[in-house]
Amino acid sequence: MILEDDRKGLPSASKRERWSRCPGSFELEKLIPDTEAGEAAEKGNRIHDALQNGDFSTLNVEEADLAQKLSVLEKIAVDQWTDVVGSKEKPTIIREQRLGLKVDNELRLTGKPDAIYSIGKSILVLDYKTGIVPVESAGNAQLRALAVMGCEDLKAEEAYVAIIQAGQGVVLEKLSESAIGMERERLRNELERLSSQKETRAVGPHCQYCKASGVCPEAQNATTALANVSTGTLISPADLPRLLDSCIVAESVIDAVRQRARDYMAEGGSIQGWKIQTQNRRYITDATEALNRLAEVVGMKKAIEAADISITNAEKLIMDKDACSKRDASQQLGALLADLIDTRPINKLTRSK
Repeated sequence: MILEDDRKGLPSASKRERWSRCPGSFELEKLIPDTEAGEAAEKGNRIHDALQNGDFSTLNVEEADLAQKLSVLEKIAVDQWTDVVGSKEKPTIIREQRLGLKVDNELRLTGKPDAIYSIGKSILVLDYKTGIVPVESAGNAQLRALAVMGCEDLKAEEAYVAIIQAGQGVVLEKLSESAIGMERERLRNELERLSSQKETRAVGPHCQYCKASGVCPEAQNATTALANVSTGTLISPADLPRLLDSCIVAESVIDAVRQRARDYMAEGGSIQGWKIQTQNRRYITDATEALNRLAEVVGMKKAIEAADISITNAEKLIMDKDACSKRDASQQLGALLADLIDTRPINKLTRSK
C-alpha cells in the first residue's frame, strides 16, 4: 500500500538490518532527538531529489556527474531486467513513494524504494547509494523488505532487486514467488520479535549508524571491555574479529557522546573543562575540476592517488614532486585551485584551560 510520506513512527525497511538483529534499538532510538543531517547525507538527498525529478541543474559539477553515472546504471539495470523478463512493454515507474506492509490488517512496516519498475507480474526494485563504500544487492535486508512491499502493492509474483552505485557493476538478484513468500514470513517473525523483545539489545557492526549508541548500556559495556584490552601483549588473532566489531561499537558511542556535547553547548549549556572551538577548514568545491588541474602539475596517475582530492593529499603530492616545504606546496596549491577552495566553520570540541 502506498502511504503519504510519513513513517508513522513505525519500523523502516532502511534500518531493518539493525532492528532485526537488535530489537531493542528501535525503542531506544525514540529517546534520541533528531539532529541535522551531515554533509554526506545532504549531498545524497540532493542527488536523490535530482534523480527523482530529472533536473540536475541544482547540483554542483561533482554531484551532477555522480547523478549522471547513477542514471546510466539505472538504465542498464532496467535493460537487463526487461531482457530477462522478455517483454517489450513499457514499464510503469514509481519513484520515491513510501510503501507500507500490513500484518493481520495492521500497518507494521514502511519503506521507500528509490524506484520500482513494473511489467505484468514482475517488478524491479532499485536503491541508489551515493557513498563510496560498496553495498551488495545479494541478501540486502532493505531491498528484500522493499521487494515484499512492492509485490503486494503492485500484485506482482516476482521481484528483481539491485543496488545502483557509481563504480560498481549492476547485479540483479531475483526473488521468485516462493522466495517472496519466505521473505514475507521472515519479516512477520522479525516484526513480532520487535514487539515482544523491546528490551533485547545486541551489539555488533549494526551499531555503527544507531543514533542511540551513546545511551545504550550494551554498547557502553562493549566499549568498556575494549578499553580493558591489554596492549602490552600480542593480541590473539582469534580475538580480532570480536575486538574489531567492538571497535565499530566504540566509535559509534564516541561519536554519539561528542555530538551530544556539541549540541548541548551550542544550545547554551556548559561542560566543565570543555569548550567549542570554531575553526575554518578549507575544502575543495569541485573535485573533478581540481583533479584535472592537479593532474597538469603532478600527472594524472599521481593525482588519482589523492582519490578524494583533499587539500592535505594534494599538498603532499606537490611536496613530493617538487621536494618543497608544506608552506610552499600550500601556496602553489592555493594559486592552482584558488577558485575551487572555500572554507567552512568546523566546531571542534576541545578541553578548555
